[in-house]
Parts: sequence; C-alpha cells; structure tokens
Amino acid sequence: MSTYFVMFYLFLIVFIVNVIQIESSAHVSVNPSQKAKMVKSYTVTILNHDLKVSCQRGYSLLNNFLINNAPIHTTCGGHANCGCCRIRILEGEKGLTQPNEREVKRLGKDLISQGWRLSCQTHSLRDITVHMPTSNELDPECSKK
Repeated sequence: MSTYFVMFYLFLIVFIVNVIQIESSAHVSVNPSQKAKMVKSYTVTILNHDLKVSCQRGYSLLNNFLINNAPIHTTCGGHANCGCCRIRILEGEKGLTQPNEREVKRLGKDLISQGWRLSCQTHSLRDITVHMPTSNELDPECSKK
C-alpha cells in the first residue's frame, strides 16, 4: 500500500511542476523580430536544378529533400551505405554538421575536402547552396529502383 502512496505523490509533484512550467511560459510575449530568429527552417538552393527547398532543422538534408520531392537518389534508405545521396556544398558549409565516421568511410577525406557530403548524414542550421548530381553523374546502381 505504501508503494502506491509514494507513486501517487511523485505523480502529483510531476503534474504540479508541469502545470507551473506551462503557466509561466504562457505569459511570455515574443515580439516579431524575436519570432523570426526562432524559426527552425532554412533554405537549400539546388543550383543545377534551379530549385529552392524549404527545410526543417532536426532532419537530415536527405529527409528534407524527400519530404519536398527534390530529385535526390538513395538506395540504402539513409544509412550511408550507398553514397547515392551525395551532394556538393557550394555555399554555406560552415552551417553544416561535421562529417561523421560513416560519411568519411563512404566518401573519403578527399571528396569531403572538395565539398562533397552525404545528404543522409548532414544537417544544416542555415541556408546553403548545393549541386545535386543528376542520374547521369551518379553510379548506375544509384538509378535503380
């Protein structure tokens, strides 16, 4: 019986803390210039396709491209196994996440130093401009469905 009693009071404490946090945040006013800074999106310009894609932070570039029906290729589903989703960063590389171990293994340091990245492993915090290879520029395996 005492275990239920303790669990009930823990639940009650958590509930009260959450209510206090919700009430205190509900009274915060945000002016328009602050709201603009809080927007969690950015634009990827795909130069060779004359396309601008509105992307959400927290998703890989690949996921953002797929959501927006951009002409990206992938055969591994975003696991850095195929290299088909590679893109070349033309502008904005400083706003990208650092290449991870899988990306370095798949592309190699030389290609990464030339601006190539795997869109499945890359996240951005700001607007970027990229070159997205067409089917003709990719390994034939990348064009298979």
